[in-house]
Order: sequence, then C-alpha cells, then structure tokens
Amino acid sequence: MKFLTIAKKEIIDITRDRRTIIMMIVVPLFLIPVLIGTITKISFSQAKKAGEKHLKVRFVGQEFAPDDISKMNI
Repeated sequence: MKFLTIAKKEIIDITRDRRTIIMMIVVPLFLIPVLIGTITKISFSQAKKAGEKHLKVRFVGQEFAPDDISKMNI
C-alpha cells in the first residue's frame, strides 16, 4: 500500500514538470529517426566503398588444384 502511494506521488510529480515530459516523449520521437537515418547512411557509404575496392589475391599451390582456380574466373 505504501508503494502505491509513493508511486502515485512520483507519477504526479513527473507529469507536473513539462520539461521532463518533453525529454521523455518528444525528444526520443525526433532523435531515434535521426540516429537510424545516420547509421543507415554510414552503413551504405561503407558498403559502397567496400564494393569499389579491388583486392589482389595470390594463390599458393595452384598446381595442386588447377580446376578450382579456373572456376574462379581469374
């Protein structure tokens, strides 16, 4: 019973303060989409850079697996 009284008092105190309500509800509504958009943009940028990069690969022991090397279109 004492817990419910304290919880009710705290809820009333929180809802009385406008700045707290704004920080709890309004700011995350704007901040989360901005963060998701930024992370997505960075991810696509990094994937594009990785796709444009040409890697050189050297095979050792080609004479032991000539069929595998020819299948790689090198």
